[in-house]
Amino acid sequence: MQHLASYAAYRILASRISSSFNSSVAPSGTPETGGASEPAETVHSLYLHIPFCRSRCTFCNFYSEADGGERIGPYMEALGRELSWYAGRGLSVRQLFIGGGTPAVAGEPLFSLMQRISALWPDALVSVELAPRDLLPQTAERLLGAGCSRVSIGVQSFGSAVLNASGRDNGDLSLLRERIGEWAGLFPEVNVDMMYGFAGQKREDIGYDAALIRELRPHQISWYPLIGGKALNPEEFGRFRLLHRAVREELGERYRPVSAWSFALQEHERLAEGEYLASGGGFAGLGASAFGFAGSSFSVNRFTIGGYLAADRARTLDSAGPPVMYRRTFSHPMLKKYRLLMDLFALRTQGLAASRADLFLARCAGIRLDAGGRAEFGEEGEFMISLGMRELFRGVDRLRENMLECEA
Repeated sequence: MQHLASYAAYRILASRISSSFNSSVAPSGTPETGGASEPAETVHSLYLHIPFCRSRCTFCNFYSEADGGERIGPYMEALGRELSWYAGRGLSVRQLFIGGGTPAVAGEPLFSLMQRISALWPDALVSVELAPRDLLPQTAERLLGAGCSRVSIGVQSFGSAVLNASGRDNGDLSLLRERIGEWAGLFPEVNVDMMYGFAGQKREDIGYDAALIRELRPHQISWYPLIGGKALNPEEFGRFRLLHRAVREELGERYRPVSAWSFALQEHERLAEGEYLASGGGFAGLGASAFGFAGSSFSVNRFTIGGYLAADRARTLDSAGPPVMYRRTFSHPMLKKYRLLMDLFALRTQGLAASRADLFLARCAGIRLDAGGRAEFGEEGEFMISLGMRELFRGVDRLRENMLECEA
């Protein structure tokens, strides 16, 4: 009975989140407010998207292209111009996240861009996503020299069966283990990205991965559900549920939860204020297909590399702003629901604003949320919130698919 109630709560949650992303996208721009920029005073985090990969993984739901070749240079220059536009707005940026794709594929232009970032916001946290094959001594040296204070390593799994099924090649396992340990001693914060929900993945696979995590002791783990595909059916929901429970049990007391899908070593003082979506302030997305949210406005940039470069050639950044293709202003009720989801995702326990319907849904989802805005989370609640975030990213994916059709 509890399983059915939890699944029903998940489907209600999925439906409510999905309805926030059902607007159509017009080729000329946006359905509501045009290309106006995010309110500068509310943006405290930046996400910079570098959509180049050595090869595409089957599970990845972010836009990227393999082998950027001659387009890497022009793209990075365009990204730098977009960054300059935001810098010119006097933003008080506290953290920047560079992701992809595989940012290290960009090579020297990446390090040059990071040096600019460090000059613009010398006190900001700068985090870079890396693939296991990027963990080279010379790369560590260049990142540290360019002001990088945090790296996030996309391992996903240490198990060969899971990696083979997902088209992922992490290289030699023993070397990867050695490099993660080395880098954890070089950088103030090392995060390792892990995933659950792959086809055929079992509880013992989670146990194997978690044992290596406990041995390597990275500062932080992000262990999130497989995001691509459709909403979960009851059987899939049950399987994801068991795998998430295994993650929490296997990590034990050595790691404490810092969001619904992130965990930090007990003795580690986390550098990031939180994942940029839920850091408490607005965030802007820079680069092709990047999305941002500030004030009450959700926006997505031009989707493809070609579209982004064409928009860069056609506009004057000082007057036109970033190459936004889609913008939606959330209504007050929708904004409250979005903020509640972000607060729950960040595991905030005080000052949450919730309607009666939200209170009921939270209880069904295993979250003890009261009318005074106080919340208590257990493993069940963390799992349900992580699925809520999965649905948010699936909603953004549907927008991106629509945008791709418009740019074609």
